[in-house]
Amino acid sequence: MDTSEETVFLHIQGQGGSSSPLGDIYISDGSGKYYTLSIDEVHRGQELVDFEKVNSLEGVFLANKYQSEGSSTPKPKQTQKK
Repeated sequence: MDTSEETVFLHIQGQGGSSSPLGDIYISDGSGKYYTLSIDEVHRGQELVDFEKVNSLEGVFLANKYQSEGSSTPKPKQTQKK
């Protein structure tokens, strides 16, 4: 999805396979060999993931995370700090 920050952001489709509109975003270490879950349940359209780099703010990305109606109020999550 993006490699401009010397790391790799990778979207993995959810358990429903290609029919699932949700997936998880993983971030790599500097070598690109090891990955850690960054954001779960991110919405994906027909072809693109709702994940965008904010060009005017270094190291900042926005993602459209799914939250079911019955879940509690979302808490802000900082996923990467450089």
